[in-house]
Amino acid sequence: MINSAALIICGIVAAVLSFINKKRFSEICTLYKEKFGSLPAGAIIFDKADSIGFSSGYAAKINFIVSPLIFGKSSVDSTDEDDVTFIRGLPPRLKNGFIVEYAFTVLGLLSIIIAGSVRYFR
Repeated sequence: MINSAALIICGIVAAVLSFINKKRFSEICTLYKEKFGSLPAGAIIFDKADSIGFSSGYAAKINFIVSPLIFGKSSVDSTDEDDVTFIRGLPPRLKNGFIVEYAFTVLGLLSIIIAGSVRYFR
């Protein structure tokens, strides 16, 4: 019961943050294009993807932001190694929402794993 509630809360919070991060994503894209000339392929191809309708496309879209922020390395689509410094150097108002969204997504995934394990080992 508690695990189900955690999963639902994490899903709702991640979806709301995804919606809120749309404007931040646009700002980051503009700054990124100014600095590097073009966006990574995933951001261009999946520009209209969102976390509810097409979650894998959404993940590919924001990967150039999340990989440097969370893992400290360039995304697979990146053509410039300096993008890690650039993304990590963005103002907190632009990047913190993506960090929190990622954290809630991971918590939701952990809830699914725990629920599956409890059900399997019962």
